[in-house]
Amino acid sequence: MSFIHAVCSTPDVRSLYLRSGDTWVEEKAEKKRGVFLLKPPGESNTEYEWFLSDLKTAILIEDWIEEVHEDRIITKYNVGPGDIHNIVEMVQWLLHAAREFARMYNFECVSDLVDLLLRVQYGCKKELLNLVSLRGIGRVRARALFNEGFKTIGDLRSIPLKRIAQVKTIGEGVAKSIKRQIGESIKGEDKELSDFSNELS
Repeated sequence: MSFIHAVCSTPDVRSLYLRSGDTWVEEKAEKKRGVFLLKPPGESNTEYEWFLSDLKTAILIEDWIEEVHEDRIITKYNVGPGDIHNIVEMVQWLLHAAREFARMYNFECVSDLVDLLLRVQYGCKKELLNLVSLRGIGRVRARALFNEGFKTIGDLRSIPLKRIAQVKTIGEGVAKSIKRQIGESIKGEDKELSDFSNELS
């Protein structure tokens, strides 16, 4: 939340307006007090409402990477699918920039920013990052595979194509693509191992 709120506080991200029923945003601010990279202004300060607007936007991103269904996000924040896409895209770009700054000035943050950047890109929890690296596998298909017990690409290597195709939202075409990608990955690993062996000899 500290990184997400920081990038949502930049002028590049359009902050969501506070509505009369958004008292939950202020409650969240109290719960998260101490984790923000930017110090919250005093509640009597006119900038406090802007702070809460930025926080509301950050919470939308938090919901997105926690795999909250898009329809629920639309209703909760009174936004359209295009609004979600625009916010996600801009936050993704800013996290990319933050990662590059971290490489120069605070390298220990790079790993966290890389994971967060990928989670924003795919809209998923950290546990799905290995699966969504497959082409054609977004957060919905990755979650379906994960729930069937296939938690990493490695778990899928010895599984018959027919079994993968039976997973909800996968089907035969996507299952073939998964198997093809795994095969290409194994060939690449074998080539690297062969090249390494040749170098040693």
